[in-house]
Amino acid sequence: MSDIIDFNQFKSDKEWREFANRQTATILALQNQIKFLEEKLTESEKLLKNTTQVSPLTVNSNEEELCKIEIKRLYDKAKMQPLEWNEVRSFEVYVKALIAIKNKTPEEVSKKSDKAPKMNQAQLLELALKATDESTEQ
Repeated sequence: MSDIIDFNQFKSDKEWREFANRQTATILALQNQIKFLEEKLTESEKLLKNTTQVSPLTVNSNEEELCKIEIKRLYDKAKMQPLEWNEVRSFEVYVKALIAIKNKTPEEVSKKSDKAPKMNQAQLLELALKATDESTEQ
């Protein structure tokens, strides 16, 4: 911004028009960049808002509480927007882990994990809600 234009350098109308065209192109490029950055800022603020709504994990949380918290977080996010594939996969893992935690012996957990059926997203969601409902009733 320290470059001050000496208008005496333009000797003809053609030079003035070229200068004006360059300035216009620069202004348009900067306006597009501003619009892009504003959209990114809005998107980032939404993501920040969504992540701050997640309850913080405590160091002493046991596995069952962790699964419930993560299932709820992913469920709340799924209500607002589609989940990405890795989030759907995490949801499945947390649901299966919560079910495995409810089983008392590690042998049962390993037997069931080997024969775990493939579930679609709706089935996983229903199962997670059922598991969290059962645990809140106890």
